[in-house]
Amino acid sequence: MKNLIALVRDHSGSMSYIANDARADYNNTISTIRDASQANSQETFISVVNCGIRDVSVLDDNYRNYHHQHRREISIAEQNVHIKDIKPLSVYPATGRSTPLFASTLEAIKLLENSSVSKGEDVSYLVLVTTDGEENVNPELGQQLAQKIAELQATDLWTFVFRVPRGKSTILAKMGIPVGNIFEWEQTKKGVEVSTRANTTAFTSYFDARSKGITSSRSFYANLEDVSVKEVASQLTEITDPIKILPVSVYDTGKKIREFVEEKIGRKMLKGAAFYQLVKTEDVVQA
Repeated sequence: MKNLIALVRDHSGSMSYIANDARADYNNTISTIRDASQANSQETFISVVNCGIRDVSVLDDNYRNYHHQHRREISIAEQNVHIKDIKPLSVYPATGRSTPLFASTLEAIKLLENSSVSKGEDVSYLVLVTTDGEENVNPELGQQLAQKIAELQATDLWTFVFRVPRGKSTILAKMGIPVGNIFEWEQTKKGVEVSTRANTTAFTSYFDARSKGITSSRSFYANLEDVSVKEVASQLTEITDPIKILPVSVYDTGKKIREFVEEKIGRKMLKGAAFYQLVKTEDVVQA
């Protein structure tokens, strides 16, 4: 089982005032992916595309595969490198004058599509784009990118994830990115920290899902952290009447839930339609 992941990093000048935080966020993402990959016995290969970068003199060893493209300000930092060989960033340059977001994302897709490590294997593909702005170089590429994303998502092997400023998710949703795969973040130190935590949780869940055979996600950032009790209550439906309660007697102790339910209802149990209360401590509870 293999995972090919492409990370698109925004290195435009507007990132300069949170560059250290962005560096920490990237390093944490790499660490999370490495830990989750090892924990689930999966091979993971990383590609990194720099979006909006121009001064090669400030780049460190992490940019050894640098290929400068003057007009687009795009470079490839890593190309299908095993996660164990990815080194943390020591510097996060923010030198670009623009944000060629769509072209950078297309570049990331091309890296994964052309990867030699994916041939003949159980592989999933994930593209994560992080930016503090929006496309401001080639907006006309939006339609091409949307078509490509739709084509790849239809294979159920590709996951597209975007972290964008507040208010920018609408454009991406219209391009076909699932709302659950878009995370809006504040361009502050605190905002980066919140986004980093969300990424940690999301990647951990993603690798857990992969271990169960799931190959893509449309709810990468699904969580209830910012949902109030009132909001949840307003969406609830009363289900008391259609639900049947089956008391468990002492004579039923030790029976498997399926065996118990099928004895009571006289037919096959529909998976996911029977629920029970945990009454003892469990060392491990599945997601």
